[in-house]
This record gives sequence, structure tokens and C-alpha cells, in this order.
Amino acid sequence: MSAQILRRQSIDLVVLEVEESLRKTIELSGALCVIGDATEESTLKKAGIERARSLVSALTSDAANVYVTLTARGMQPGLHIVSRAEQPSAEIKLRRAGADRVICPPIIGATRIANILTKPNVVDFFEVAAQGVDLEMDEYSVGPHSAFRDKTLKDSDFRQKIGAMIVAIKRADGSSVFQPGPDEVLREGDQLILVGQGGTSALLDQLG
Repeated sequence: MSAQILRRQSIDLVVLEVEESLRKTIELSGALCVIGDATEESTLKKAGIERARSLVSALTSDAANVYVTLTARGMQPGLHIVSRAEQPSAEIKLRRAGADRVICPPIIGATRIANILTKPNVVDFFEVAAQGVDLEMDEYSVGPHSAFRDKTLKDSDFRQKIGAMIVAIKRADGSSVFQPGPDEVLREGDQLILVGQGGTSALLDQLG
């Protein structure tokens, strides 16, 4: 399912799978498939980890995810790694192994249930945004050659040009600005969190 969502966003990916019988199903989703054990360095090499930007380790064993994360980090120091944790206690180990983000399905599921019960309209809003049908959520990185660099939000005309509203700015130093005002200056390295109409992602792709 995750592979299908990523392919709908035109993201190239390689799926590592130990069962040959699942190759066809994976390839039908539009992803490349490499048959092998993800915990082995040779399999990661075969999948092209040296050229990858990100890696998701979503095995059902916390120990296996720790091993994959540790191996991948050693092979590609600049890799962005997202790891799955079956037990909340495994998060610390995964981060020590080199994971940038840790996802724990039991916690996510419990939080989602609570939000559906207490904030159903908010949940519906984010689900529509995630699907990117009439509404999209995206992010844009202010690079050294960005037309928005060193401009205030007011002077950048970002909303008029992109048709999206900047709801938050994550600074390069890790700090965040929520609901930035018109005089907030956009700096190199800023990550802009956006909400806009469908098609926002395509306009951002044109900006580079």
C-alpha cells in the first residue's frame, strides 16, 4: 500500500522482499523489486543503497530493523532513514542505530482512534489533504537560488504565485515558526510547510 502511494507521487523506489512469490504484486504497484534479505549488506548494495536518498525499514522484528538501520547508516552516512518499531521501547535503540525517524504503529493507531473520537473533522481534513485530491499538504525547501530567499512573506508573494498558505516554517537550526506573519523572512535552509489546492505539488516541482 505504501509503495502505491509513493508511486502516485512519482517517487521511484525499490522494495526488498524475501519471498519470490510476492515479486509480481510489488512490480504491479510500479516499484522495482529485489529479492533478498534486507539485513544483508549484499542485498542493500544490490538495491543501490549508495544512490538512495531514503530508506524505510519496516520489518516485523525490532531486532531486524535495528540491524538494517545500523548497516544502512554505515554504508550511506547521508541516508534519511525511517524505521518501524513494534514496541515503543525499541525507539531509543533504533535512533542510536541511526534512524532519523521512528514509526510505532501501535501508538499511531491508538492516537488515530482517540482523534477520530474527539476531533473527527480535523481527521477528515488531514485525510483529504493526504490524498491530494482537492487539497494538498506539501513542503518546500528554500535553497540558495530560490526566488523567495531573504524575502519577507509579504514581499515574496508566495501565496499568490503558488496558491498555497505557509502554515509553519522549520528553520535550519531546528526551531519552528507556526502561523508566520507577513514580515517573517524566508531564509536559506528553511522548510516551508504548506496547505493549498490540488496541483500545489506540481507548481513546487517547477520551482526546483
